[in-house]
Amino acid sequence: MNAPDLISEIIDIVDSEPYDFRDLILKYLNQSIVSVSETLLLPDLADGHEVVTTAINGYSAPLPDDYHKGLFLANVDGKEIDIHKDLKTLSMMMGTVSAGKTGDVAGVAVNGKNLIYQSVPSAAVDIELFYYRRPGVVEDKKTSFPEGLANNDDFDWCLIHKACSKIFNKIEDGIEGAKVNTNKHEAQFNERLANLDVYAYREGISFPVRPACNLRWLG
Repeated sequence: MNAPDLISEIIDIVDSEPYDFRDLILKYLNQSIVSVSETLLLPDLADGHEVVTTAINGYSAPLPDDYHKGLFLANVDGKEIDIHKDLKTLSMMMGTVSAGKTGDVAGVAVNGKNLIYQSVPSAAVDIELFYYRRPGVVEDKKTSFPEGLANNDDFDWCLIHKACSKIFNKIEDGIEGAKVNTNKHEAQFNERLANLDVYAYREGISFPVRPACNLRWLG
């Protein structure tokens, strides 16, 4: 489905006048896309590619704006360098991270919004990164297609059910009993998500990295 189809489905399901504005529904739809992309690694988002430049007398550089998680590959001058699980592992393998440790860049680690590298080259060099990126925001409620898994029914309905659960959670206060519609759509979301997980992992077999793991790119 494209964005208008998804928005129409959500409006029909919720059937509540305060929540029939397409711009408002689009906001919940975008929240749902991010939620799904954080939970699973979706093959369509595995094409993140950017170059960062090392700083003079520094050992960190900002990650690309669309970096989500899962740094798969890092190259310097076309040669692969080591990717470490975290800053602690980088320090264990290469010694205490320091701006004074000069030499060729041999290893990197992601730390928050920064890429940490060691050693520090005497002149600025480019580090080419390949990573799992954040989905782009759907801004055009008339024609846009959400990013993640094109033409996949489970992906579409994950977004619909997640958006509906968010909306019903605001409508149902829970004072008079369980949040029936909220819980129903959350359960349907989880069911679709389980199906999507199997499909996404199979389709993305060229980058078998799960959120619970930190594996190198296996090609």
